[in-house]
Amino acid sequence: EKTYLLKMVNIVTDRSPISRQVEAIMKSAAYSIYMPENILDYLLECAQKETGQTDSTPTAYTKLNVAAKLLAYTMFSLSPKEQWDCGPEVMYRLVRDSICDELGCSHDPE
Repeated sequence: EKTYLLKMVNIVTDRSPISRQVEAIMKSAAYSIYMPENILDYLLECAQKETGQTDSTPTAYTKLNVAAKLLAYTMFSLSPKEQWDCGPEVMYRLVRDSICDELGCSHDPE
């Protein structure tokens, strides 16, 4: 698991010329909707519309909490299948339900 964490850190901290070009492209207006923070903002906005209530929890905390759950699922997906103690469907459901709980939304995928 340490190897996967180090790989994630390497991806995030890579400052090579190619990485900087990709980052510049991703920051352009055409790709801004796909930036993780913008996606999380959209999720929070949709959750607020669905529940009709505002939460006193700071938005920054909620975004980081949801991002951590998505990272956990990513790390699970990247780990060797021999290390899994549950199937990907179970892990997906657990992460989805946890995010829904965090956002105060329904667990029903439909």
